[in-house]
Amino acid sequence: MGIGEQIRKQRQAKGLTQDELGALVHIDGRQISRYENGKVQPTAKILRRFAEAFSVPLEALTGPIEQTIAASGFQDQELYQQ
Repeated sequence: MGIGEQIRKQRQAKGLTQDELGALVHIDGRQISRYENGKVQPTAKILRRFAEAFSVPLEALTGPIEQTIAASGFQDQELYQQ
């Protein structure tokens, strides 16, 4: 499940509309829709805001760090882990 799907899942679990979530994380509700539909990817800063708004660890949105690294195409995992 992608980041956008996880954002939608968490938002719906909290009973929030896109506009309500947008207000919590200080972005427009239309941008929430773009994230959820995979049209754009949220920055790390925005992902942290989502995690805080949902009261979940960041990995609940991104998946395990190993999968995130692999999906990003980051080659030097040893350097990343330092």
